[in-house]
Amino acid sequence: MPIAIANLLKETHYGRARLVAPMKPDEMFKDVHGPFPDIKALLDWKNEHPHVAGMMAEGYHNSDNDRALNILLYACRTSTLNNQFAYNRELGLWSEENCPWDYDHIMPHSTIEKMADSDEKIACEWLKNSIGNLAPIPFWLNRSLSDSARDANYPGGAENQVSLFINGADVEAMWRDGIISPLDFCNAVMTRYRKLYEEWYRDMGFGRIFDFKAAIESPTPSSELWRAAIRRYGIFKQVKSALPDMELSFKSIAAENKEQEIFQRDKLHEAFCCNNVITLSVDVNGVSVALSSTGINGIWEIGLRKTSGASATNKDTYRRIKAALERASHVDIDSDKLCEGETWWYWYDKYQNQEVVEVEIVRKLQALHEFAKNICNN
Repeated sequence: MPIAIANLLKETHYGRARLVAPMKPDEMFKDVHGPFPDIKALLDWKNEHPHVAGMMAEGYHNSDNDRALNILLYACRTSTLNNQFAYNRELGLWSEENCPWDYDHIMPHSTIEKMADSDEKIACEWLKNSIGNLAPIPFWLNRSLSDSARDANYPGGAENQVSLFINGADVEAMWRDGIISPLDFCNAVMTRYRKLYEEWYRDMGFGRIFDFKAAIESPTPSSELWRAAIRRYGIFKQVKSALPDMELSFKSIAAENKEQEIFQRDKLHEAFCCNNVITLSVDVNGVSVALSSTGINGIWEIGLRKTSGASATNKDTYRRIKAALERASHVDIDSDKLCEGETWWYWYDKYQNQEVVEVEIVRKLQALHEFAKNICNN
């Protein structure tokens, strides 16, 4: 097994790689139907699909730098080999300081930064560092190009364009008389991102590695990993389907102790059940009624938490919950499980993975939901 795949599986197991298990290209891009007709339609799509839109923005100088650049470099491996960069598919990325190539922004930063504030600039800022706007080319070529407008020959003829997944006509369309064409730029970046992703996914064989049916039927170590992921997925799916009136949604940890929606329309894909923390929750009267799983073989937590957009719990809310519990007895809400001063929880109960019983989880979420609706706002 190539080292790159082994490392990918290890990161999946420890929940550090948001992109893996990789989504199938036709699933990842199923709601992208050709070029967008205008900037509004593009930004509407971005807001409706925050998880995929976030992955498309990854590439250069961000927290997910290595993962996104690895997709770019692997997909463009023919070009890097032809330029004698000695790219080895079984090695990790070279450090930025000593790698023998440079990352050229096909549409330069400075061009986007000079744009007037507008929806067009917002869209271009979103994709300016995407791997769809980056090309691994020799240092001398990147320096000679500087911030000049690219043309249909970029970055040096048809052969280079094929190996870098660049369409000369798309590059030329990005510029109109030396001025950026925002919609053409964004459509070109998203089209190229898809080509890079598809090449990486196909040639690395992820379709075979993450075959869930095979994972169930074959006794390999990685299959055990996926059995656990599918079990986790099944618990979330069953609990959510049993409580349609609660309007529960899936979330995953984001930066600064906040959370973000995983998918529009509250869907959860099996592949993302490898993430470190997944929460199914709904905000009610200043608290979040939540079910959280800390990992494939970790602990399940259920209770009342900080709301999704908050960075920490609120002291007044804690006192209100405590007072409500002191006034009345609740079979499913034991006052001994109150958590004063915690960042995430006001009250919670926890289970080991093997102890989870979906019917009991559903009953307890219903009780917590009624408690939050009827008491927390008093």
